[in-house]
Amino acid sequence: MSDDLKALVLPEEYRAPRAHLFPSPQSLTWFVRKHRAELIDAGALSTIAGKHRLHPEKTDAVLCEVGQQAARKVAA
Repeated sequence: MSDDLKALVLPEEYRAPRAHLFPSPQSLTWFVRKHRAELIDAGALSTIAGKHRLHPEKTDAVLCEVGQQAARKVAA
């Protein structure tokens, strides 16, 4: 089994240590829905057996990029 497959976790497992960023399950659900394309392109989001799975490191990278883009817009 590849390391990427071993790393995949359910959204609630991803959110738990990041509750300071996603205070509710709905906030993570919204982020995934809003940034689905970026997450898929980065290899951060997969759907297996009808359930979303996230690759934590890749999802974190997308989250940081999205945050930086938002900061650029505010600074402009």
